[in-house]
Amino acid sequence: MVVTNRAADEPDIAAFLSQQSNVTEHFVVSSAIKYCLIASGRANIYPCFSRTMTWDTAGGHAIVKAAGGECYLLDGLTPLTYSASQIENPFFIANGNRVII
Repeated sequence: MVVTNRAADEPDIAAFLSQQSNVTEHFVVSSAIKYCLIASGRANIYPCFSRTMTWDTAGGHAIVKAAGGECYLLDGLTPLTYSASQIENPFFIANGNRVII
């Protein structure tokens, strides 16, 4: 299952989803719910291709990480990190089982 935000009709998300052969379900939900679904194992990934700031993602990222998942940059290898000098996040994918689809 893939979860996205209300911007799911953006071309980047549409292109990403069209390249995934094993996506069986796609739900549009709020940020807090997306992270909880990933952490609980009910959703597999949350691709974020929209503008977010550290305060939008840090709490959810911590929940996913505590459950054994991670938020990765689009390379699928580099964990999303935070810095006081860089408050805007790059695009990322939150993943609960470390397997990028």
